[in-house]
Amino acid sequence: MNVVPLTGVAQLSPPSRPGLISPSFGVDRDGVARLQRERARLRRRNILISLVVLAIVTLVAAASAGGIMIAVHVFVDILLVAYVGALAQRQRRVLERHAKVTDIATARTAADPYRGHPRSPAQEAAVSFIATARGRH
Repeated sequence: MNVVPLTGVAQLSPPSRPGLISPSFGVDRDGVARLQRERARLRRRNILISLVVLAIVTLVAAASAGGIMIAVHVFVDILLVAYVGALAQRQRRVLERHAKVTDIATARTAADPYRGHPRSPAQEAAVSFIATARGRH
């Protein structure tokens, strides 16, 4: 049995993707997420503008040249409609997520409106009485 030494083998790593930012220790994660969302929004806008311009160009070409350009224009129109549909579906998912997910601080405040506010001694006594009474059962 032949044994091959692995000392000369280098571990391969995937190439870095310039569109993604990997947050490291001490980096503002909210700022990184905001930057990535902004880049994605600009990318979606650029794709939409490109498809609209391409649809206009192929419409002019189909009107002047005819023939195969009509089929190209129909194909570009189908791409444009499908992309707008995908954008609308994404927007519905985002709105649904915002409707379902609540901020933890908001939920805590709704559950306990006095959280973070100084309580009077009478309120503190009432809360501790209720808490101990619940523990007795």
